[in-house]
Amino acid sequence: MNHKRLQSSRFAEPFCRVIPCNCSFILHSILTHTYNVSVRTGDMYGAGTDANVFLTIYGDLGDTGERKLAKSENNKNKFERGEVDRFTIEAVDLGQVFKIRIRHDNTMVGADWYLDQVEVYDVETEEVYMFLCERWLSKKKEDKQIDRIVYVKVC
Repeated sequence: MNHKRLQSSRFAEPFCRVIPCNCSFILHSILTHTYNVSVRTGDMYGAGTDANVFLTIYGDLGDTGERKLAKSENNKNKFERGEVDRFTIEAVDLGQVFKIRIRHDNTMVGADWYLDQVEVYDVETEEVYMFLCERWLSKKKEDKQIDRIVYVKVC
């Protein structure tokens, strides 16, 4: 048997090819940014919620995908009347942030929520983006919507 010859001809071709790439583009697109998010609940009767709240941040380079705002960094009981809750989101570089989508899942007895505003701070660029909602997210109040798209406030 010519076993040695079969092996050498079988492995004569390279196993893989090196494909040139634009490494700076790849590195730029996978670098993460830290976004500090502050959510202010309105200061009126019944404004707080016990529902699960979800946020998506949109920029001209992409979006965060929907994120559950699960644990406030500064309040044990989040989204209470008149309080500001802080969250940290790690995501790809979004570029210039221009809108958010914020919603809740309408669970729990006290699901109605009056959202005053959301502030997004990009730690890497030191840019602050303000989103004024000043509306109810409620199946019973105002326009009965629990999902809001809010555009950045232009100063």
